Amino acid sequence: MRGLLAAALWLAMAVMGAAQVVINEVAWGGTGASPYYEWIELYNASDEPVDLTGWVLAWEGASIPLGEKSGDTMVLRSHVIPPHGYFLLERTSDDTVVGREADLIYNGALSNRGE
Repeated sequence: MRGLLAAALWLAMAVMGAAQVVINEVAWGGTGASPYYEWIELYNASDEPVDLTGWVLAWEGASIPLGEKSGDTMVLRSHVIPPHGYFLLERTSDDTVVGREADLIYNGALSNRGE
């Protein structure tokens, strides 16, 4: 029994260690300025930078490659999230979030149907 508990605890800690980047905020309905001003914010909870090369944010038939410019990615300014830092994805333009430059600007939209 002790061995099983220790194995479960080790597995839980390993999973928690791997989950360093989280979706922190989603403005699926846009902003007060425009319903088209959607944005997604990722957060790196670790003490190390995270390189997003090869990462894809995907939902219901759509996807955005995070570490490279292709497909629906219009502008990619960075592909690394600093330790305890944020990565901002804005839809269509950099006017979406006032006072903050987007790390990635993408085409497309959230369907507002529970992605």
